[in-house]
Amino acid sequence: MSVNFRSVIPFLRKYWWAFLLFVGFVFYWFSLPSTVIDKPMSTVVLSSDGRLLSARLAADGQWRFPAADSLPDKLKTCVLYFEDRHFYKHPGINPVSLVKAISRNIKAGRTVSGGSTITMQVARISLGNRNRTLKNKLLEMIRATRIELSYSKQEILSLWLNNAPFGGNIVGIEAASRRYFNRSAFQLSWAESATVAVLPNAPSLIYIGKNQKLLLEKRNRLLKKLYDYAVIDQLTYDLSIAEPLPEKLFSLPNIAPHLTDLYNRNSQRHLIKSSIDYNLQLRIAQTVQPSVEELVQTGIGNVAILVVKVETGEVVAYHGNLTSQKNPAEYDHFVDIMQAPRSSGSTLKPFLYASAFDRGLLMPSTLVQDIPTFYGNYHPVNFDEQYSGLSPAAMALATSLNIPAVRLLQSAGIPHFHKLLQDIGFTTITQNPDFYGLSLILGGAEVTLFELTGAYSSMARVLKNYHSKGYQASDWHSPIITKEKKKEVFSSKHEIISASAIYETFYSLLDANRPANETGWKLFSSTRKIAWKTGTSFGLRDAWSVGVNPDYVVGVWSGNANGEGRPGLTGLTVAAPLMFKVFDLLPESGWFEKPEEEMIRLKICSKTGFKAGPNCLETKEILADRNADLTAVCPYHKLLHLDSTLSYQVNSSCESVSNIRTQPWLVFPPVEEYYYQQQHHDYQSAPPFRYDCAGNREAVMEFVYPIWGAKITLTKDMGGEEGEIIFKVAHRNKLAKVFWHLDNQFLGTTENIHDLMLKPDVGNHWLTVTDQEGNTKTLKFSVVGSED
Repeated sequence: MSVNFRSVIPFLRKYWWAFLLFVGFVFYWFSLPSTVIDKPMSTVVLSSDGRLLSARLAADGQWRFPAADSLPDKLKTCVLYFEDRHFYKHPGINPVSLVKAISRNIKAGRTVSGGSTITMQVARISLGNRNRTLKNKLLEMIRATRIELSYSKQEILSLWLNNAPFGGNIVGIEAASRRYFNRSAFQLSWAESATVAVLPNAPSLIYIGKNQKLLLEKRNRLLKKLYDYAVIDQLTYDLSIAEPLPEKLFSLPNIAPHLTDLYNRNSQRHLIKSSIDYNLQLRIAQTVQPSVEELVQTGIGNVAILVVKVETGEVVAYHGNLTSQKNPAEYDHFVDIMQAPRSSGSTLKPFLYASAFDRGLLMPSTLVQDIPTFYGNYHPVNFDEQYSGLSPAAMALATSLNIPAVRLLQSAGIPHFHKLLQDIGFTTITQNPDFYGLSLILGGAEVTLFELTGAYSSMARVLKNYHSKGYQASDWHSPIITKEKKKEVFSSKHEIISASAIYETFYSLLDANRPANETGWKLFSSTRKIAWKTGTSFGLRDAWSVGVNPDYVVGVWSGNANGEGRPGLTGLTVAAPLMFKVFDLLPESGWFEKPEEEMIRLKICSKTGFKAGPNCLETKEILADRNADLTAVCPYHKLLHLDSTLSYQVNSSCESVSNIRTQPWLVFPPVEEYYYQQQHHDYQSAPPFRYDCAGNREAVMEFVYPIWGAKITLTKDMGGEEGEIIFKVAHRNKLAKVFWHLDNQFLGTTENIHDLMLKPDVGNHWLTVTDQEGNTKTLKFSVVGSED
């Protein structure tokens, strides 16, 4: 369809005024932006009960707090009586006020009054606070009427109160109340409300600390008006007049600086009501600060602490970096260590053991190997560089033995554990499993204190809620800092770790070694049951401690923000004492209820902790994880054939069958036995075979170091000379003599302790050891050269 524009022209000539009116109305209606006042906001973080924790300047350098949901009645009344008493009656413009303003200006010979309504002042801010000219005044009036058509009076008043200038870089009533009176606008008295109300009238001329006499006169005139209009009574008026003006600005609290910085950088919201417990946040800082100052004297400059409420996962205390108050800049106080990836040390071991319990790989009672271990060139050692031979898994976890953990990771599978950590919520573990290798369990991966504490709290939450709700996959989620934030569920399709496995893990950690200065910890443990784990990274750079009870999880990190290691910086000696100080501030708690519905009764060997076999001498029945029946049967109790004196092992080649006594015996492999009996003097080695007996015999000796196929690198001492290698053999018979041969060349004899120092040439070698009864062991190894 075509339009004949010629036919339109006569219409426009006749009704041109209507067309112009229509165009003017369109421009008028769409002249108002979607956001009347578009100014950057300060980031404000509140505690769970609404108290101010910390705030940050807006992007334009102003203290401009986000608007509250409501307006304080006293301040609203003061503003209306001072600025615009007929606010609720006019359409944005008050002609009477304009006439009065023009009259006063003519009499004064200069501009002394603008006659602006509150709506016009909102319009002026919306237009960018342009110069006071007649043209701009007309624009403000037009914008004011347009604002009145789209916004309620309450909304307009809120726009004004939250964007009015109050002197300096203070904008809005909440920022003014905090800076001038150190309290919220809702807590101001009549006198304080009147003081705030008169400030926008001339913020550059009269504000706190400047022209106090003029400010006092303005405030008192407003109070008198309130009294005259019967808004306040005589007593209130007299008390308000007597109140002094504040003499200086108050600094805003900075109780959670790193949490506030986190939201200031990453959040689109500017008013954050957090889950932080205001009093607890303060008390932790006050309690821990003396210890922090002591640590600084030893070169340990930073501490981070996170407290999570188990039931909800809410963060109730967040200290991203506590450091010396004397010279904080020297210790990188601005770094939020809570969110900084750091070497995990041993803190991931509970997740490995819990998973192994859940999968039926072992039980807490199961003896695990703690002997010299080699995987190619990788040679893990315990923190104290000692060996126990064999240790119950629970004790290995509680005392944080490294070798059993590495051996368990090898058998459990690195890819499986790697995926488990990602499912739990460790977002910093981003490389593939081969990148980490076996070091994954000993600090080879980096974690944050925030996610680490959150993972422990998830385990605690699964266990706490098990009896009331059953197993909930949604209980695995990251810590929650704000009420509005939804839980970040890592897996809702399957169980991650069973409640029974978590219970066994936490129960194992109840027996962890207490810090040296935690005197009487047995008594402490009886009243405050806390499962806790420490960790120390390679090079003594990171000290960790995480404690758990049914109500709270406390995570502590200590070290230096710049990554510098320090002697004595360990989880046990530095982080754990701080953790216990925090627990002292928390309400006492009981212990987790055992999830018996998810457990089975199982008979185990009393000596080895394995599932009982037919040869176990002593057994007991326990409640174990539901998959404990999948664990191995005790491999160490064996039937031995002994002579009539029970002094020697025999067989039918050397002893009459009628004289042979068959008896169960606890027999550990030679290397395990060598270290185990050093701490367990009641252990009785199996009797040796009688010299005249032929046939198969149990191994009586094993190489401790090196192992078959080892590639050994010679190291140089301080003088630049290549050092010797200590070769070690374990023998069941303490009185045995061992004869050593290297490449068929006799080297010497050892007795009792079978260690020999050698300095082989570069290349392949064969090492052979033989005892006086002819038992022989041989291994192949190579020397690949010296390190510079």
